[in-house]
Amino acid sequence: MSQPPTPYQPYGGSAYEPARSAPVPPAPPFAQPIPPAPPVPPAAPYAQPAAPVPPFAQPVPPAPYAHPTAAPPAGPADVPQPPPGDTGRPRGRKRRVFGILATVSAVLPLLLAGGLTYAAIKNHRIQTGNDAFAAVAWHNLRTEEVFPDFLRDPYLTGEQPQGWSRQGLAEQQDCRGVLADKLTEAVVAQGCVSVLRATYVHVGGDMAATVALAVVGSYQQATQIAEELGSERVPMVVPMAVPGTAAAGWNRKLAYAGRARSVGLATNSPPYVAAITVGPLDPRRQYGKLPGDWAISGRSEQKLYQGVADELVGGYARTFDYLANGR
Repeated sequence: MSQPPTPYQPYGGSAYEPARSAPVPPAPPFAQPIPPAPPVPPAAPYAQPAAPVPPFAQPVPPAPYAHPTAAPPAGPADVPQPPPGDTGRPRGRKRRVFGILATVSAVLPLLLAGGLTYAAIKNHRIQTGNDAFAAVAWHNLRTEEVFPDFLRDPYLTGEQPQGWSRQGLAEQQDCRGVLADKLTEAVVAQGCVSVLRATYVHVGGDMAATVALAVVGSYQQATQIAEELGSERVPMVVPMAVPGTAAAGWNRKLAYAGRARSVGLATNSPPYVAAITVGPLDPRRQYGKLPGDWAISGRSEQKLYQGVADELVGGYARTFDYLANGR
């Protein structure tokens, strides 16, 4: 019969004796708690002396140059540098003076050129009269200039009314035989020298007008004639027919109205009297004389030609005044 197994027995002991606890060895030195360090007393401010600054860290005093913030230009060691009191450049005041002089020298020629141009334009627009020439303009100017191709009023700046075209010119004649009787007596009494005439036709072809320019002694005499005949609206010039034109049938029977006035508006104006005769070109009926119930309208037809005569002679007088005075 076999024996049961023998239980494990530690060395030196019984199998049923409890194990004895081994003694705990002491802790090593490094496991001991570190006692707190004693408090360090605070150091007094600025108690420690400052460490000396090395020579290369010393601040560099500013150089005595003219500009407070400018430094002398760096250059090779063998190139001579300007002395400390001189920057090598002109001072600020000198630069400003030179700049002003340069600006003036550049702008002055432009100002002079502009002034001369303005003076030339201004003088070109100046309109001055020539009294010596105005008195003989009727003789020195060509007849085509005295009586232009078309009659226009220089005072009308807007749209011009329908114009009058020249049909023919008359040769220079004396003061008798070409003007109405009253006007002939007036200009002869005031030293009339000559009379020039031209015939015009309205652009519509329905009216004709003969314009005359009488040369007298002075502007005052011309003004006196205009005052004497200022209320007259009768024909003032003998109608002048122009063969081969629309005014070929223009004659005394068709002359319905007229007017005379001086040329110019001032005491130094030329010594001329402008006169005119206006009428229709249709010889088949008498304007201003209507039959039956229309007879009352006859006066309106006559006034129509009176108004045309006033407008036309005024425009011509102003045109010739401009021409004679070089305006």
